[in-house]
Amino acid sequence: MKHSLLRVLCALFLLLACLSCSSDKSIHKVYRLGTGGTGGNYYALGQNLDAMARKKADFGFEVRSTAGSAANLRLISNGFLDMALAQSDMIKDAWDGKKPFSEPLSGFHVGTTLYTESCQLIVAKDAGIQTLKDCAGKRLSIGEDDSGVQKTVRLLLNTEGIPVDTLVVHRLSFADAAKALEEGRIDGFFVIAGTPTKAIAELAAKKPVELIGFSETTINSLVTLNPEYKPSTIAANTYVGQTKPVVTLGVQAVLIIHDMVPEAVEKTVLTMLQENGSALQKLSFGAPAAPKKEQGMPVIFVNMYLTLALSVCVLYLGTFMRRKIRFLETFCIPAPVIGGLIFAIVSCILYTKGIAEFKFDETLRNVCMIMFFTSVGFQANFKVLKSGGVALGIFLLCVVGLIIAQNTLAIVLAKVLGVSSFIGLCTGSIPMVGGHGTAGAFGMVLEDLGLDSALTLCTASATFGLVIGSLMGGPLARRLILKHDLLKTAVQTDDSVLVEDELKHRRKASLYAPAAYQLAIAMGLGTICSQFLSQTGMTFPAYIGAMIVAAIMRNLGEFSGKFTIHMGEINDLGGISLFLFLGIAMITLKLWQLSSLALPLIVLLSAQAVLMGLFAYYVIFRCMGRDYDAAVLVAGSCGFGMGATPNAMANMQALTEKFAPSIKAYILVPIVGSMFADFFNSLIITFFINFV
Repeated sequence: MKHSLLRVLCALFLLLACLSCSSDKSIHKVYRLGTGGTGGNYYALGQNLDAMARKKADFGFEVRSTAGSAANLRLISNGFLDMALAQSDMIKDAWDGKKPFSEPLSGFHVGTTLYTESCQLIVAKDAGIQTLKDCAGKRLSIGEDDSGVQKTVRLLLNTEGIPVDTLVVHRLSFADAAKALEEGRIDGFFVIAGTPTKAIAELAAKKPVELIGFSETTINSLVTLNPEYKPSTIAANTYVGQTKPVVTLGVQAVLIIHDMVPEAVEKTVLTMLQENGSALQKLSFGAPAAPKKEQGMPVIFVNMYLTLALSVCVLYLGTFMRRKIRFLETFCIPAPVIGGLIFAIVSCILYTKGIAEFKFDETLRNVCMIMFFTSVGFQANFKVLKSGGVALGIFLLCVVGLIIAQNTLAIVLAKVLGVSSFIGLCTGSIPMVGGHGTAGAFGMVLEDLGLDSALTLCTASATFGLVIGSLMGGPLARRLILKHDLLKTAVQTDDSVLVEDELKHRRKASLYAPAAYQLAIAMGLGTICSQFLSQTGMTFPAYIGAMIVAAIMRNLGEFSGKFTIHMGEINDLGGISLFLFLGIAMITLKLWQLSSLALPLIVLLSAQAVLMGLFAYYVIFRCMGRDYDAAVLVAGSCGFGMGATPNAMANMQALTEKFAPSIKAYILVPIVGSMFADFFNSLIITFFINFV
């Protein structure tokens, strides 16, 4: 029994080792460098810096295309990058925890400033724009999502009393914006980059354009607001037709470095930049821009309060649909997923028809996510854990093996299909064992790493997993029970521990406030725990610290008897947070991004379904004793191995109602599925993200 599991795990680790050995070992170490879009100066600078490091030093860079400054700051703070490029004003906001960041970020420091990036507004000669005040009602590109350009543009326009939603907004790369202006589809666009900027220079050589300067009052207002801003003058004749100097706003392009990067490596990089900075800039500013799909249309902005309200509306819609459609109730599809998917389909139709695009303030999504995972941490009751005995350890080891297998299969198949390994991970244990909650959390991480459709892919995969996990669990277990005549092995088990624990979960209205306070304390102390963990050099999701603190609080209360953790109320509050989180995640889905990935997604998800069935049938059943309890555990494993713990419980309930009770399965599945699977899954996912 144990040997079969050991062989499976050894085979998986050998496969990982082989994949690892196939990578480039010609240099001593490769460090992860976050840049920006493949058509921008950041990405080109990163490529050139990598080439220089491989010639002059014993290390190189894995240059990662990301969503921009804000994404780089989140990624390096969470340990997914070793170095990154970012605007100086965004760095200050990250340290202060100001928008677009939901909390202060740490774990990194400034290496050096690189060059001044000028905020440039380039417009068509006949656009009727001479000053910022003339921008109202015009068709303007304000930069790509999650870039520093958008933030600065909003501040500039607000200074002039022009809300962004008074523009006909486009969100284009620099190259796409230049093309759109050349073809007359927009009136102008904003750029924050070193000068001359290639996209503007090439445009000015083809079409009469103007570079618009900013007033002294506007510049001083922004400098007062944020000292990272400075006046910047673009010299005359920088671009064709620009006969006079233009005064504008400048910020610094900065190299930031993770605190765990060796000091010797940091010194080498800084020396290379000091000695070759000018040459690197000339090479980088002349880099060709990669084409990107142009998507300019009216944008509907939804603030965070309306976003929250809309997530509740789709929750009500989903609840109504579940009552009306038996299929949805049978397979335990979450209500916010149902309602949110309906909204996402409507949003997709509006987008593809060119009618409008929704943009949501997702600030509260992160808050709800952290609160949900904190409530999961509170479920780690060591007294109940002890009741599982050796069987719990074996079952947990099986689940860890499943998580590794899901991610290994995802990466290998992605390589075979010729798609990004990140796309593969969107169908691995993130949505399978993790379900919609983990899909939402790590989908955002993968989007920061440059996979635009990550959240949509993860959510779609999690929904697929919910259905398939519910479909396959019962039939697999039934086949095992009948084939091996397992009913004769069914035994009655002492369920006193479960009964005792359930009594503590009884709700009282007066205890919801104390429960909320306990969640808040765990979340707050969790940020300190997460900061401590980041100092070890390992990478952890933001919610891991809160989960650990919650588990400690739960067990201190259990063993000391000095205070009570209000688990019933905490579970309710966690459930509310999960539904709100899922609602916000679902309404922000961009389903149109799935069109080009339909075939690879079908293959990847089908393979995961086959893996789950084989693993449950041949590994979990054998390792857990080949008896009736093991068969019921097979049904439960399919439920949370491809969906969520409620699906696992529904699978087992249907099975035990038909055959016989299995207290052992009812103890092991909630413990492993609700707490430990998520915890180990997060660690293993993080390893795989760093690995690929």
